[in-house]
Amino acid sequence: MTEPVMETDARRGANLLNVGRSIKGNFTPDEVLEKCNLNFNVTLEQCKTNDGTPMTGISGNMYTVRSDTKQVLGNGLSKGFGILQNPTFAHVVSEFVGHTGACITNAGSRRNGANVFMVAEMPQEYNVIVGNETPAQVYAVFQNSHDGSGSVKITFTCVRFFCMNQMPMFTAQAQIKVSHTSKVEERLFSEVDKVLNQVRLSIETFEVGYNKMLNTKIKRENAIDLVDYLIGSKMGMYKSDKNDKDSEKVLKFSGRHENIRNKILENLNHESNTVGNMVGTVWAVYNAYTYYVDHQRVLDNEGNIKPNARENSVFDAGRVDRQAAVKKCLTVC
Repeated sequence: MTEPVMETDARRGANLLNVGRSIKGNFTPDEVLEKCNLNFNVTLEQCKTNDGTPMTGISGNMYTVRSDTKQVLGNGLSKGFGILQNPTFAHVVSEFVGHTGACITNAGSRRNGANVFMVAEMPQEYNVIVGNETPAQVYAVFQNSHDGSGSVKITFTCVRFFCMNQMPMFTAQAQIKVSHTSKVEERLFSEVDKVLNQVRLSIETFEVGYNKMLNTKIKRENAIDLVDYLIGSKMGMYKSDKNDKDSEKVLKFSGRHENIRNKILENLNHESNTVGNMVGTVWAVYNAYTYYVDHQRVLDNEGNIKPNARENSVFDAGRVDRQAAVKKCLTVC
């Protein structure tokens, strides 16, 4: 069998394809866990006082711990916290993959195993098509937490082939989200078909929106205004002379803001933003911004990926920024 390979190509920045370990070949769920260092179980333990007496009479007096390293993953949990063990999680993903014709591409964990994820490439008929560009590949993202920070989730997103920019997650209706309670795996599968139908509808909605951006021309000065908004520094930029109460507030940017703006504006001339009729469109501005989020913001001054930057961009801050960017860009179309 082919060994999984750790993705180390920093040039590709942050997207679903280079977090965790890349799975090259066909593996059983147990083999995936073994090769991606996810072959551990989690137990729910009761907190104790200094003298060793179990704590009782309060809510949130439980914690989770890894069976192999004995490391605490989460605390302040209730006795009703339902653990979805990694082997069960992997089999749920495997069943989903078999049900949909998808293919697992990579898997891994965050925060020392407190959060586990797997990514599967959806069949070609799910792809997002924008204009005459190469289609954006749709992926299913599976997430499971052992620390109580989130529910068990299956969400969907896509990656644009040409620039490897990751798109926003699809609408809230196009996801499965199940609380950590009993029979969590059964409840996941009770909604699969319904959610897959919602995914197809969401893809159609995103295609319409993206193509609307592609077909909307934008002047240079308006593009700069849009970039300023997307950077997120609109709040607190207006300042007035403290010694003159009647003075008008003036627009003032920080040096950091200017540097980020210049990078994004330079990205407008990147080869991935000159495909077809992208030049001078809102779609080009959106992609220039997401190229910054996925490929430039994650690098340090030496050009290396910052610690945890890929995961933060894929799952946390970057995800939020991409969603906000789509929403704002559509308002100017």
